[in-house]
Amino acid sequence: MGQKNESPAEENTYQWNNFVRDFFKDPATKQFNQQLKVASLLWEKVHMASDDKVYCHNTLRRYSKEVRAYKKS
Repeated sequence: MGQKNESPAEENTYQWNNFVRDFFKDPATKQFNQQLKVASLLWEKVHMASDDKVYCHNTLRRYSKEVRAYKKS
């Protein structure tokens, strides 16, 4: 992923940047207002889980209840 001498904060930043990039690539995320807020909420869930710190469409499906309030009308 990155260089071996990276600090945990740098690694976390890379993970977040990749997560957001992949989030915005998913066409399903267009259904939300405040997309960056939704990405942030999902990142919080993913970051606390023991799974890989990456976004995939199943992430959106798994936490759909948590982000439901941000859907466009």
